Order: sequence, then C-alpha cells, then structure tokens
Amino acid sequence: MEVKKMKTDTSKETILLISDHALSHTGVGTQSYHLCKGLTEIGDYKVIQLGVAMHHESMEVEKVNENFEIHPVIGFGPIPMIRQYIKKYNLKSLIIFSDSRFFKHIFEMSEEIRKSCPIVWWHVWDNRPCPDFNHELYSRVDVVNCISELTYNVCKEVCDKFKLKTKINYIPHTVPKSMFFQLNEADIKYHRNMIFGKESDYFICGWINKNTRRKRPADVLQSWKIFLDELQEKRGHKKALLLMHTDPDDRFGQNLIEISNKLDILKNVRFSDQVVNYEKMNILHNVIDLNINIASLEGFGLSTLESMCVGKPILVTKTGGLTRQVIDPDTLEIHGIALNPDLTTTVGTQDVPYLNEDYTSNTKVAKSLYNFYSLPIEEKTSLGKKAKIYAENNFNYQEMISKWVSSLEL
Repeated sequence: MEVKKMKTDTSKETILLISDHALSHTGVGTQSYHLCKGLTEIGDYKVIQLGVAMHHESMEVEKVNENFEIHPVIGFGPIPMIRQYIKKYNLKSLIIFSDSRFFKHIFEMSEEIRKSCPIVWWHVWDNRPCPDFNHELYSRVDVVNCISELTYNVCKEVCDKFKLKTKINYIPHTVPKSMFFQLNEADIKYHRNMIFGKESDYFICGWINKNTRRKRPADVLQSWKIFLDELQEKRGHKKALLLMHTDPDDRFGQNLIEISNKLDILKNVRFSDQVVNYEKMNILHNVIDLNINIASLEGFGLSTLESMCVGKPILVTKTGGLTRQVIDPDTLEIHGIALNPDLTTTVGTQDVPYLNEDYTSNTKVAKSLYNFYSLPIEEKTSLGKKAKIYAENNFNYQEMISKWVSSLEL
C-alpha cells in the first residue's frame, strides 16, 4: 500500500507525541522513530516529540528532519508543558505511547485536552483475561491504535462490553526494509568469522532481550544446558553457541554469568552487552541460525520480527503478540517454531488486578532446539524464507504508516 504526498508545506498539521526518546534504543523509542520518520516523510505532518528518558546528555532540541523535532523531557510531559504545547502548536492530535501508568496525568486531564485535539493511544496489552478494568482509560481517549492482534481483540471486547465510542484499530509494529534485511551468504560468512572466529561454523542461536524476569533468561540458559547435553549424547559434541544480546549484570535482572557458570555452559554462551546501531543489529540477526523468545509475557516481541525480516526462523512461546508473528490466523500456517504453554498462571497488582503468564517447559524448549538443529539445511533455509515473506506481507512498514494516517483523520 503506497502512501501519497498530498499537502503543501504550508498546510502541515502538527502532532505532539509523548514517548521514549526516538533516538533511544528501547522498543518504544525505536518504534517512535519509525513512525515519526514515516509520517513526516510523506509531507503531511510535522511531529514534535516529548522524548522521555531517565537521563539526557543534552536537553537541547534535536531536529531529525525538517518536520521532526525531539524535545527532551524528564517524566512523561508535565501538565503545564502539555498545556503550553497545545496552545502553541494548535495540534492535530496528541499521541501517547507507553504503559498506561506513565500517563495518569493525561487521562486525568483528558476532557480538557480533547476540547483542543483528539488523544490517540498507541497501546499494547500482554495477555488475557480481557482487561475490563481498562474501560475507564479507553473511554478517555478518542483512538486506540493496537500494536498486536491480541491487544486489538481484548480492547475491542472491553469497548463493546461498556458501549464505548472509542475507535479501535489494529496497527502492528513494523521495521523498515532499509534497516533490517537479509545479507548475502558471503557477507554472512564474513561476519560470522569476524565475530565467532574458529567457532563460526557452530550452530548459533540468538536471544535478544532485556534481562528481566518475564523474558525468562535463566530458563533460556537452563534449556540451552539440556540441549547441549542431548547434543553431546547423540552427536558426540557441543558445537553450539547461544548469543545473548543483553546486559548480563543488569541490576534489575538476573546474574546470567553466574547462572551460566553454575550450569557449566559458559564456554557455549556469548554475551553482547553494548548498545549498537541498526547496521550492527542487522548483522547480529543475520549471523544467527535461530532467534529464541520464550517470554511468559510479551506484548509484541520486536527482536523476533527483526529476525524474520532477515530470513531467520524464530522459536517462541504462543503468548501475547508472539502468536500472531509465528502463526497466520487465516491459514494457521506456522512460520517458525510455535510452542504451546505448559502452564498458565494468573498474576496481578493493585493497578493491574489480573493478567495471565504463559510458561513453556525448559525440556520442551530444549527438545525443539535439538529438533531444529537436526533439520536438513534446506529445511532450515526454507523455514527462514517463509518467515521473511510472511513478515513482509503482514508487518509492512508502508502499510503501517498508511493506517496511521487514516487513524489521525478524525
């Protein structure tokens, strides 16, 4: 779907976006960047982002292009600042993008804001049960653009149940082809040699996530241990590496180096803990054979989509947004390795009273790793090719921008 340029420079409409800083390396930040670039490049809009971060090296305004400015802020937009921007820019829309708990002040002043411009919430929900307790939040915005199909389904159920007039759209995350694309075999071989040296011909799996409990990094390591033991027993070697792109010493995460030591698998695990640019991330996705994500909660799963875009298969638990990535809902065709949960538990807090977590056993993950390892190279390549085509057709960048344009025309 092609987005056409329509308006002259003098007729650009201004959008205020509040989210993680678009030049940061969080999932919210990178998707903010893709959206803002797309909206401003078609020529219709000017985007002002209040770019959130815990700390900014500079508080100066950053101009990404002629129509895309990032104004660094601490906190998700103080109320006086929001009032000032609404008055100054005569906004087309206010877009909020992140967890709802960061936007309590927006929801509380929504009636005031909506007298000047509509509020659009770029929203994700991790899992069922259907969050009836969100109905008050959904009622305080004009549009909810849902990142995953699961988010769309549960959000629509809530809005229908409470007879809300809020407009609900399914607009999934995407990544531009210019950033994540398949390298040729010679380039992949070169980069594998440069990164892994004498182990470049090993079976290499990737795990590209934040070191946090819901991502289950310790369980990934335990699964890897079981897989290595089976590899040794049946093949007589352990020629396999797990590349974990994460901070193994994250003070809010688990001590992944000590866990690897305890499991006696450290020589079969590599850690990539540096923040890298898109070019290097594209290389990382290209040099692995399989990308793993067995998170118990996953609203979308951006790193797995990136791997699919470069023609690499994914191994995931069927939960949250991952299910739609790996399974075509129309044909039920699987574009990777999809694992049914072995256990579903319900957790909650005072703000989120109930939410399911899905767990796949480490034994099942390890068995799936061995089964994939044992496939002929032609079948592995075919699975990656299928994943790439599916991602291009179902998570298309230009289509995402086009749907956003339509959602803003209220």
